[in-house]
Parts: sequence; structure tokens; C-alpha cells
Amino acid sequence: MEPILEASTKRTVVNKKTFRGAAILIGRPSVFGNPFSHLSHSRAEVVVPDRYTAIMRFATWVVTGKDPQLKRPPTSIHAAIRRGELDKQLPLMCFCAPLACHGDVLDEIRTPEKLTVAIADPQDFLRMISLRIKNKC
Repeated sequence: MEPILEASTKRTVVNKKTFRGAAILIGRPSVFGNPFSHLSHSRAEVVVPDRYTAIMRFATWVVTGKDPQLKRPPTSIHAAIRRGELDKQLPLMCFCAPLACHGDVLDEIRTPEKLTVAIADPQDFLRMISLRIKNKC
């Protein structure tokens, strides 16, 4: 089990069960929750074969607005980012950290400017995310 972390610990994505301090919840059912999961018992809308696929499907959906199984666009995520809901000096909190998770994707697009760049060049963004996730998986 991971030790309890204090708020002063510098982590971008932290675990809800072990982190103590202010953070932005990005797990389901929040607006930032990942609709893809590799766990069959999760609340995800789409179950995929593995963690890497769940993260990459989330990344692709967020920056392209498309997924063959998910019929809704990521407009609520885009709107929340543009309102500055992730643009704070707070870590992102989910249940996966320190494992790779969709929080790694959100961390890369947490400002309106970064989101705009990712949407403008999704292939470059997805290449970068893929490398980051593969290094953590």
C-alpha cells in the first residue's frame, strides 16, 4: 500500500485513498471522469482490454471529439477546462495514481491554451501522451 501523502508533496496526479490535502477530483462521476475502463466492474460506459487502451481512447476522444463506441462529444470536459476548473495549482485526484491514468492526459491539457494546442494537432498530442503512458505502464 502506498504511504499517505501530505499536501506539500509535489505530485501532479494523486491517489484519492492516500493523498491528504486539496486536490481536484477527476474520477467518475465527475465531469472529468474517464468513460473508458479496463475493469469490468467499473462505472465506465465502455470497457476496453487494458489500462493503456482506456487512457489512449480517453485522450483520442478528448482531442478529436470522436469514438466509435461513445456517442457523446467531450464538450463538458472542454467547457470545464475553458472555465479554468483544472487551471489551478492543485493536483488532480483519482483512484489510479501512481499508475498511469487519464489524469496524465488531463494534466497535459489543464489550461485552455494547452487544450487548444492539443485539439489543433491531435496526432502530435497523442504521440506525446502515448510515450508518457507507456513509460508509466
